[in-house]
Amino acid sequence: MRDAGLLLTAALMLMPAAASAQADALGRLGWLAGCWTRIAAPGLDAGSGEQWTAAAGGAMLGLARTVRGGRTVEHEFMRIHLGGDGRLLYSAQPSGQAPADFALLRQGENEIVFENPRHDFPQRIVYRLEAPGRLLARIEGQRGGAARTIDFALQRSACDGDSTARKATAMSTTTMKISGEFEVTMQPQAAEAHAAGPGRMGLDKRYHGALEASAIGQMLALRTAVQGSAGYVAIETVSGTLAGRRGSFALQHSGTMDRGTPFLTIGVIPDSGTEQLQGLKGQMQIRIEGGKHFYDFEYQLPEAGP
Repeated sequence: MRDAGLLLTAALMLMPAAASAQADALGRLGWLAGCWTRIAAPGLDAGSGEQWTAAAGGAMLGLARTVRGGRTVEHEFMRIHLGGDGRLLYSAQPSGQAPADFALLRQGENEIVFENPRHDFPQRIVYRLEAPGRLLARIEGQRGGAARTIDFALQRSACDGDSTARKATAMSTTTMKISGEFEVTMQPQAAEAHAAGPGRMGLDKRYHGALEASAIGQMLALRTAVQGSAGYVAIETVSGTLAGRRGSFALQHSGTMDRGTPFLTIGVIPDSGTEQLQGLKGQMQIRIEGGKHFYDFEYQLPEAGP
């Protein structure tokens, strides 16, 4: 019965929270938000590139421009948003062309692909984070009866474009919001000497999505004699990649249930980030939908230098 009670208390870790498919799909695109400069190419001037806003109000807004000979020769307005069928759409309006919509074809941890087979060219649009601070934008399809692919290599840059900001890019931070699925296994540990004391559980977790990682941890939990009142604390060490950046960090949990009313906070332990995740700060929420476990992670991380 003691182990069963601990598992009930541990359910605090998986409290449901309202979340929409829109927030999940857009939240997974946090790696795209920000400013991207075209890597040096013949005939291009400084200022060529793309800029994407963070997801807000159900959409991400984008702007692209090409600068040659000291003037903007091409520009494009873009929007990633949820269509009427519940799928993401990429709406593009290039200079001198009619607007067009491209439906989501597939979405991965660091890649998203949109397609419109009836469009003249391109029929497919690809964004892929190839390395921290390195983005590939690609358009492809049939043109004149032949397959054609055009790649645009970009690197993350300071959004205001001045030299002072560029020097400070490595120290700047952006708030990101991501969501994904996870699995958790909780294993009761050896009982404490005092039966009335807290019980101990081992944690083994697997995160998927923009956070692709494994985690191990320990939890202490206690149920009171009053139905619906309990508490737990836990620490887990997470190792893997976050939006393509590799390293590890630690999460601290503090959960209570006051006669059925739950309260839970999960935060990154300050200065626990290693490797490319040094300086990571953030808060996590967890939820259950359709019998599956999901996380929502809002975090800040110093941007990698170009």
